[in-house]
Amino acid sequence: MKIKRFLAPNMREALKAVRTEQGPDAVILSNRRVGDYIEIIAALDYDEALVKQALRPPAAATETAARAQTEVEAEEAEATASAQDPVRDLLAMVDQGTAHAETHRIDDTHVTALEVAPDGHALGGVRNELAALRDLIANQVGALSWQQQATQDPVRAQVLRNLTRLGIEPDIARRVCDEIERTPGKFTHAWRQPIAELSRALPVAEESLIEHGGVAAFVGPTGVGKTTTIAKIASQYAVRHGARDIALVSMDSYRIGAQDQLRTFGRIINASVFEASGPAALKGLLERLEDYRLVLIDTAGVSQRDVRLAQMLDGLASQKRPVDLYLTLAATTDAPLLDEVVRQYNQVRLKAAVLTKIDEASRLGAPLSVLIRNGLPLTYLCDGQRVPDDLSSAVRRKLWLMNRALEYASEDRFLPEELDLAERFGRAEASHG
Repeated sequence: MKIKRFLAPNMREALKAVRTEQGPDAVILSNRRVGDYIEIIAALDYDEALVKQALRPPAAATETAARAQTEVEAEEAEATASAQDPVRDLLAMVDQGTAHAETHRIDDTHVTALEVAPDGHALGGVRNELAALRDLIANQVGALSWQQQATQDPVRAQVLRNLTRLGIEPDIARRVCDEIERTPGKFTHAWRQPIAELSRALPVAEESLIEHGGVAAFVGPTGVGKTTTIAKIASQYAVRHGARDIALVSMDSYRIGAQDQLRTFGRIINASVFEASGPAALKGLLERLEDYRLVLIDTAGVSQRDVRLAQMLDGLASQKRPVDLYLTLAATTDAPLLDEVVRQYNQVRLKAAVLTKIDEASRLGAPLSVLIRNGLPLTYLCDGQRVPDDLSSAVRRKLWLMNRALEYASEDRFLPEELDLAERFGRAEASHG
């Protein structure tokens, strides 16, 4: 906090000095006439509560500030304020030599300046209180905005309620409503139109591995179902084309039993299983597997915050034989974590996403929101542990996925509170307005 005293022949010169020294954000604390000069006391980053806390209690009686004879416009005169007792005490500290003072000269105006460094703990407490007050005001404004929105456009408000029941994130819910409003007739159904718009907005990619083969690596955090997904794809391919052209590659040397699990799947479907300890070993292995039409690579589960992630992704993406990367996501993960996973794994070009553990999720709004927000196409849906049955194409079963989301919302019996809706939509609508 910086408090300065300005002395000038007239009010205009004094205010000019304040603007020059402290800028337009300065606060005028007091003004009075001192002999032939006008005295103005101004502060930058001033907080009255902080000054009262940092200084000793003010004296019982203080000198009443005299009103200056101003030569400036009315609005400049109204900006001045009566003298503040804490400021007078602060100036007394300067006179006693307990605060550092320095003198400047600006346009023949004498300026006496002082700086006060308040106690760090007190400043932190004030900042916390201001933050709490700011949140309180924002909540109140959000609640009023939501109430106004619900009154003026009750159908839109009901659609937002329904999308919240599905677990759809607020930004995606607003996007869905905006898209519906652009169509003729606007809202005609509080469920059917939002689900149809969600289905349209969800990006999907045609299934190609089971139909045409290819080289694919499945990446993602630990425990999302990469190995089981590979087993399902390989099994369905073997049913249609035979197992002779299938090669399963394990790069998971961290998880105990991971390679044994893939080797067991290979024996069941009579597919060849190989191991690669790293990108360099994978390069040589892929050259030896050129005759295999379908090569599925099971990678180690790597956290999105692991420093090794970028190295692993670069090693897979820089192979001489092109490798498509499929990000495996669990439907049981919440939206913020899914967003973080997608951002970190999207350092390289991802072919598509695989959504697993749909049968274990309580709501499906989080993965749907993240996929729409990031524009990552969905290619496979995994709805159980059975091999090879519980795997299907997202293109062919998109409507089934939407119906499943509706079923989960109904079974969950989750009814959002109005305060929650105001928190989710009120602030954004107020700032947007």
